[in-house]
Amino acid sequence: MNYNYTFIIAIVCLFFYSEASFSQSNINILNTPANEHTIIISPKGDYAYFVRENSNENIGGAIDKGDIWKSKILSNGMFGPAANAGSLVNNENETKLIGFDPTGDIMYLIFKPKLQSNPTLGFSRLQNGRWSQPKIINIKFLSNTAKINSGCISSNGNKIVLSIRNQGYEDLYLISKISQTEWSYPMHLGETINTSSQEISPFLAENDTKLFFISNGLKGEGSKDVFYSKRLNDNWKEWSKPKNAGTQINSPGMEISYSQNLANDIAYTSTIMNSKTYGEFKATSITPPVLAKKEPVKEESNQILASLEESPTKEPAPKKLNTEKFTVEIVDEQTQKKVKPKFEIIDKDGNVHSFVMDPDKDFVEIERDLDISKILVKGDGYKAKEISYDDLRKGLKLTLEPFKVGETFTLTNVFFQQGTASFLGNSSTVELDKLVNILNDNDDMVIEISGHTDNRGSLKAKMRLSQERADKVKEYLLSNGIDKDRVTAKGYGSMKPVTGNGTEEQRKQNRRVEFKILKH
Repeated sequence: MNYNYTFIIAIVCLFFYSEASFSQSNINILNTPANEHTIIISPKGDYAYFVRENSNENIGGAIDKGDIWKSKILSNGMFGPAANAGSLVNNENETKLIGFDPTGDIMYLIFKPKLQSNPTLGFSRLQNGRWSQPKIINIKFLSNTAKINSGCISSNGNKIVLSIRNQGYEDLYLISKISQTEWSYPMHLGETINTSSQEISPFLAENDTKLFFISNGLKGEGSKDVFYSKRLNDNWKEWSKPKNAGTQINSPGMEISYSQNLANDIAYTSTIMNSKTYGEFKATSITPPVLAKKEPVKEESNQILASLEESPTKEPAPKKLNTEKFTVEIVDEQTQKKVKPKFEIIDKDGNVHSFVMDPDKDFVEIERDLDISKILVKGDGYKAKEISYDDLRKGLKLTLEPFKVGETFTLTNVFFQQGTASFLGNSSTVELDKLVNILNDNDDMVIEISGHTDNRGSLKAKMRLSQERADKVKEYLLSNGIDKDRVTAKGYGSMKPVTGNGTEEQRKQNRRVEFKILKH
């Protein structure tokens, strides 16, 4: 039923602002001659984390493009002295902060592994008071040329808004959690939010219904300003027209980051005022709009009288998808017991639609309108299998083969330049990324990387080359967030051929790199 009514509200001071009358007003203790940005308060409220660039005290020194730092929040609410968050979570390249899961024990970040050209998304765990070395998060079908600039995480830890530069300026995208190491294909937030210029530094507030971000494509006070927009429904594609956050937040300079302490309504901005300065933090106390009753508004107040006519209606029911049910049974190949499978449906445009099937059910529902290219069925501890849409139509009973200790797999597309341990072409890293994904999906798996040669050359030279190649593969895995205790590397020279060495084709088969499962 619809109701029409008119009411008058007084909006009292959209932002009430005072930089001297609230805790954490000593924010200057975090500012240095280096570049600081992106303050995030931990969910436990005990530390403020932020990014410091080009500091002599960074892991990589003054050329280090970003380390995560932390400041303990004291009992009086003030910031304590800042300290580097550690040499495990930071490296000599670039590390930037996104946020935390609701427990505060998982930190999401952007970091640049040693052997990658662009920063990637990752996460770190708090273990015995220290943040661990980051592990890479696989974002489905994210272009290798795409560069992640910044991001923020939702209140439940299941969605991340990213600022990504890909064939143009930075735009805002949404990714959703599939597993800890795997997130969905980036969904563009639409042209209401995104302009032909830059959108960076997103931050979610008000139960993830309000998005703050910085843009230089909208009218503002300086070269880049903070704006905000309200999410209009649950699909994250429809937003209200962005509004400028005003002079209480924005400066005549360039804002480079925005965030909030949601517990006490403090906004943090980092601003570059001119070409001779770096980003400096400012803390601003903000209060939500105050709704007044129907009372006269005094002229000398800073109140704005507004007459609004509303026609509130019930929220429309969620649109039902046109789905089709398929009877399926996924079991362990050896025990025939049901397993909990994950389906990845790849459409013709390369988009991935993922879901985990309830093992207590005997059917899956798939949207009819999807133009399906292929379907992958996975399970924790099992090898993935590819099936077709026709397989589903016939009624599917599928067995998944578990990984076994002692199994050996050849990395068929890993190639090296002749006589060296340097990768040849891009196929090697593509193949190794598949191994990274397997290790990320199976946290308890420990492997040995083995290098092998043909029978040509001296024994010493063959052993040395095979060891160097095994070490090279191990180095790549570690640079992509795999723990060093999970990977060993050993060169066997020509001691373990898979065939003879009488022809070039046979020698080619013997020149290989393998991985063997030692523990699972």
